[in-house]
Amino acid sequence: MKRFKSFAGSLPSLFKHSAFSILFLTFALVGSALTSNAALDLSTVTLDVSPVFTLAGIIISAIASIWAIKKVIKLANRS
Repeated sequence: MKRFKSFAGSLPSLFKHSAFSILFLTFALVGSALTSNAALDLSTVTLDVSPVFTLAGIIISAIASIWAIKKVIKLANRS
């Protein structure tokens, strides 16, 4: 409990220091971003989406099968 009280008592000063730290880091990051010439080259990245389409087909056919089975059961219960 003593640790919690000491931590809670130091929060206002912690917020003051963190505000100055955030301001400093903002200027540091903006400065480094302006002087940086490196770029991320994504020209060689390829995405293979065929497994996604295969999985989507499996899911859609499963939903259609469940729907058809429910319809058959409902029709069988009517007679």
